[in-house]
Amino acid sequence: MADRVTLSDFVWLKPIGKTEFDVPIAVKVLKSAGDRIEVKDHDGNVFSTSIQNVLKPLHSTSVQGVEDMITLGELQEYTILHNLHMRYSKQLIY
Repeated sequence: MADRVTLSDFVWLKPIGKTEFDVPIAVKVLKSAGDRIEVKDHDGNVFSTSIQNVLKPLHSTSVQGVEDMITLGELQEYTILHNLHMRYSKQLIY
């Protein structure tokens, strides 16, 4: 996957921490230079990381978020948590 990252792509990054509770994070690629990419997460945090930390692209339902989580294109723990986080930040709790 790392060799196919382009600007404005939404991708999953490997978990930053090393505990059992850390999950991949969704980011948007802002810049690419060599083996480093600059990314922005859903909360607006911008940081640089190795392109080797890219896991895979986000499914379109994970980019936009969905009301009914059974319609998520990927049903992993981290995609569900990401969708809940997006809905919570938009005050769409129910």
